[in-house]
Amino acid sequence: MGFSARGGLALSFMGDAEAMDELLGGFSPEITATARALCELIKGACPGATETVQLGWKSVSYSRGGVMKGSICSIGPHKDWVNVQFLQGTSLEDPGGLLEGAGKTMRHAKVHSVEEMDPEALSALVRQADRKSTRLNSRHVVISYAVFCL
Repeated sequence: MGFSARGGLALSFMGDAEAMDELLGGFSPEITATARALCELIKGACPGATETVQLGWKSVSYSRGGVMKGSICSIGPHKDWVNVQFLQGTSLEDPGGLLEGAGKTMRHAKVHSVEEMDPEALSALVRQADRKSTRLNSRHVVISYAVFCL
């Protein structure tokens, strides 16, 4: 049992599978299947990323190092669809036209079912976000190290 499942700021001491079941428990079988398929797609597109179930935010986030600075994306199930959310979505190339939103930087792709999912386009977005996240995170480490050495 780990404590990677988070409910807002409070940690939940349950296993990842148990936390995922709790998160998806109130959704239809179709939305549950879509969310699980998206989780597998994201893990396939960025192996080694940290998956964190956030019960309080009703989402599953993916990052490098489990920190916000290393954020790749997250999924958020809704009644009739699942959002794939990108914090730096406006900086991603989106030839498939999947991204929606009007915020300053965040964008999301709505996925209504496994059958509707475009795995190639979504994987490309996730890989781009992963590259940007890794670059931002590595720059932060170098800057922190340089400041520490002064």
